[in-house]
Amino acid sequence: MLFKKNTEEVKQKVEEANALFLQRIGELNSTIQQSHDSNDNRLNSIEVQLQQLTLRFAGEAGKLAENLHAIAKAREDVERSTRSFSDVQKKVELVVQEQLAPVIKESIEKLKLDAGQYAQVKREIEQISVRLNELSEQVLKFVRIAEEVKHADFQLGKYAAELEKADHEKVKLMKEVDDLQRLVARMRRER
Repeated sequence: MLFKKNTEEVKQKVEEANALFLQRIGELNSTIQQSHDSNDNRLNSIEVQLQQLTLRFAGEAGKLAENLHAIAKAREDVERSTRSFSDVQKKVELVVQEQLAPVIKESIEKLKLDAGQYAQVKREIEQISVRLNELSEQVLKFVRIAEEVKHADFQLGKYAAELEKADHEKVKLMKEVDDLQRLVARMRRER
């Protein structure tokens, strides 16, 4: 009887586990199907885009071939022009060299003079900068001293007020001592 009861419990647990297992397998199949559908959609989209890119590439390749032909023709024209331009350039260089060489030489000499003056001005500016830095340090020292003097003056003001208060107390106490002495003297006389 005990064995039959245990068997029924085990059978019930196996059936529950089997039901849970089947439920999980159903969920997994559903998830796999959704992923498969999503991947199919993506794959179709990629195929469409690839076809569009292929068509574009074919069109661009045709344009590129036309452009290459035009470039080759333009290159030939440029080479012809370059040959004649090269001859003109050599003539211009000779004329420029003959006419501008003295002017360039003179300009270079002026630039050398200007560079020397610039170097001198630069040194002077550096010296002024050093002096300004020193002056700034001294001004900062004076500012610090002024702040310390303000602080000390404030402390002295407080101390003076305390002294005045103490002096006032002293005078008050002296009057009270005098009054007490008179009172003591009067009491002695009356006795």
